[in-house]
Amino acid sequence: MGREPPILAEERAHIEGLHESGLGVREIAGRIKRSPDGVSYVLRSKGKQSVAAGRPKSLTYRQIRQIVRGAATGNYSASGLKAAYGVACSVRTIQRLLAKVDSLVYS
Repeated sequence: MGREPPILAEERAHIEGLHESGLGVREIAGRIKRSPDGVSYVLRSKGKQSVAAGRPKSLTYRQIRQIVRGAATGNYSASGLKAAYGVACSVRTIQRLLAKVDSLVYS
């Protein structure tokens, strides 16, 4: 047996509506021609948000913007930027960040 096509947003809304009207998983699956496992998966994952896997970022997007803006406007070293903005990361992290910015000439 192969996989079914992914459940579309319209089908998700239809499944949730049928569930709220009091129908069970098997009844919903029969009406929309999907497997009961797929229907129960939609109902279980209804309120969940996915969490990014892996190590958390050491700098927020706001801190990145501040550091790049500071490097573009002044004559700072990476250690000077770290001290000026009080970020909790290594100097090497700031150096890597600035090396990736295309608008800066950083070496």
